[in-house]
This record gives sequence, structure tokens and C-alpha cells, in this order.
Amino acid sequence: FGGSVLVPMAFMPPALGGFAVLPSFGLGATLLGCAVTLAYVCVLRARGVVVNVGTWHVVPSGLASGVCWNAGNACSIYAISYAGINYGVAYP
Repeated sequence: FGGSVLVPMAFMPPALGGFAVLPSFGLGATLLGCAVTLAYVCVLRARGVVVNVGTWHVVPSGLASGVCWNAGNACSIYAISYAGINYGVAYP
């Protein structure tokens, strides 16, 4: 999965590639993460399971992890697009 995250960049015009795609990656991950979580909670509630979604004190930690993940995407884009390290980028 790791290397396929940047596959959509291959279909972008060169003028729109590079760092211009980062906002769409971040927004897409945020929206899809919320949609999957909401669907999961709805399924559990339909089955009669009491769902404790948690408290708001975990939100800053989640947002910080998303910022770190997107910083990793930025570094991958730099390495692939500008530093010429096409095949040396892989997630552990």
C-alpha cells in the first residue's frame, strides 16, 4: 500500500504535480476517515452496541498524527519529483 499512495500524481498534468497535490491528499484522508468512522458507529448502533466515541482531548493527538503523515507525503513528493530518488522511497 505504501508506494501506491502517490500513484494519483502520475495522472496529473506536470504543471499541477508536486506539492500542489498535498491539500487534496490531506482533505481526502480526513473526509474518508470521518466517513468510515461514522459508518462503523452506525453499524454498531444498529446492532444495539453502546458506542463510546471518546472525548475531545484525543482530537489534537489525531490531528498531529495527520500532520506528521502528510509531512511524510511531502518528503516523498520531494524525493520523487525533485531529488530524483524514484525507487528509493518506501514506507517501513
